[in-house]
Amino acid sequence: RATRRVLGCGLKRHSYSFNRGSKGKFWYESSGGCVDKGMIRGFSSTKWMMGEDKQPQKAGATIEALKIPPEETIFAKILDGRIPCKKVHEDDLALAFHDVTPQAPVHILIIPKKPIGKLSSATSEDQSLLGHMMLLAPKIAESQGIDKTGYRIVVNNGTHAQQSVHWLHIHVIGGRQFTWPPG
Repeated sequence: RATRRVLGCGLKRHSYSFNRGSKGKFWYESSGGCVDKGMIRGFSSTKWMMGEDKQPQKAGATIEALKIPPEETIFAKILDGRIPCKKVHEDDLALAFHDVTPQAPVHILIIPKKPIGKLSSATSEDQSLLGHMMLLAPKIAESQGIDKTGYRIVVNNGTHAQQSVHWLHIHVIGGRQFTWPPG
C-alpha cells in the first residue's frame, strides 16, 4: 500500500492510497473511500490510478483513451465547434486554446488541425506542420506575457508520458517557477 499527497483542484491537498485487489488491480482511495476500480476515465487532475506496469497515471492517460481514434476525441469536437474553447490563436494549420485543467497560471494547448494521434505517429509529411506548431509556441508565450520569465513546452507521447487525449498537442505552460526534473 502506497500513500502520497498531491495538490488537487483549487490548490487543496488531497491524499490518496493505492491498494491491491484480489486480481492484482489497483484503485484510488481517499477519505471518501474507493472512488473507482481499474481504469479511471475522464480528465480530472486529482484522481490517479495504477497501470498494468504499476506506475501512477493521471485519469484519462490510459491505454483505452489512446485507442479512441483522433477523429472522435475532445480535440476533434473543439475543432468542429461542438465543444467551445477559449481560443488564443487559430490559422489554417493549428488551433491554440486555454487548457480546461491548467497546471500553471498560463497553460495553453496547441493542436494541429490535421488529426495525428501522437508524435510517434507523425510522418515526414508532417515535418512542416510540426515546425509550424513549435514556432507558434514562443508567439503564444509572448501573447500571454510569459516570454520574458520563461515557459515550458511539453509534448506527451503515450501512457507512460501521461498523454490523455489521442491527438498530438503541445502544452505551453508558464507563469510560475517550475522544478526539475518534471514528474
